[in-house]
Amino acid sequence: MKPLPCRSALAALSLMGLCACGETRDFGAVPEIRPERAFALAEAQVKIGPRPSGSENARRTAEWIRETAGARNAEISVFEDDTPEGKKIFRNVIVTVPGKTDRFVIVGAHYDTKRLAAVPDFAGANDGASGTAALLAMIEALPERTELPFALRFVFFDGEEALVSYSDSDGLHGSRHYAAGLARSGEAEKCVAMILLDMVGDKDLNVRFPADTEKKMLERAGRVARRLGDSGRFSPGGSEMLDDHVPFRKLGIPSIDLIDFEYGPDNAYWHTAQDTLEHISGESIAAAAGFALNLIWELAGEQ
Repeated sequence: MKPLPCRSALAALSLMGLCACGETRDFGAVPEIRPERAFALAEAQVKIGPRPSGSENARRTAEWIRETAGARNAEISVFEDDTPEGKKIFRNVIVTVPGKTDRFVIVGAHYDTKRLAAVPDFAGANDGASGTAALLAMIEALPERTELPFALRFVFFDGEEALVSYSDSDGLHGSRHYAAGLARSGEAEKCVAMILLDMVGDKDLNVRFPADTEKKMLERAGRVARRLGDSGRFSPGGSEMLDDHVPFRKLGIPSIDLIDFEYGPDNAYWHTAQDTLEHISGESIAAAAGFALNLIWELAGEQ
């Protein structure tokens, strides 16, 4: 991910959606995320080691995600894409939790790590593993099928990190590929929203919704933060971000990037040897995952 210049408590509760016709619908309680499980999932990924796209560890991580998702019919989508180093193999992992219709919400995170010459063993506890852990914890907490008026597609993106500098052939490979597929198939019209989780493990969690967040999505996120009493950790005020939500935003899909881009003093831990398990917490990952689930329930109430 990359910051761009600005243009200008987790709770398990039951939320009710109100239709325009006045009908009240109950989607059940928002599942609770266990912090200890969230941390264990991040720890397991870090133990695999560095996961730059095209590497054996990246392949192993995709397989690990599929296995960890269990009986959810996880699918690994393998594709080739141009990079500054020529063609590379990438792998997205998609896990679908069915709802009551064929409409869907995408919940995304990237699992690849930045290739750093200065830190050859960089394993990205926060930048890569925390978002992946959040999604897997959400999948585990949800029933096999929900009462929501849409399906949930959890997409673990490969190739978010740029080799040199973000461009049409460097970085965001997995999200660009998946979004392009939605556009070609016409499925983009069925996508209700896209929620991205990236760098959500910082012990001092401070998610600032990016300035490029669509207005209604920003309003929804604000309502969720206030309802959870967690506006201190989840609030507007972030810079624009070049991240995996952008290809979906370009398709007109309401999108939000839940990201804490203040990792360590002056962001000193980002893409350094300091991005380790000792600087993240399961409670932070669980809080971000719980926030995302509450945002999903908020979206469901509008359908």
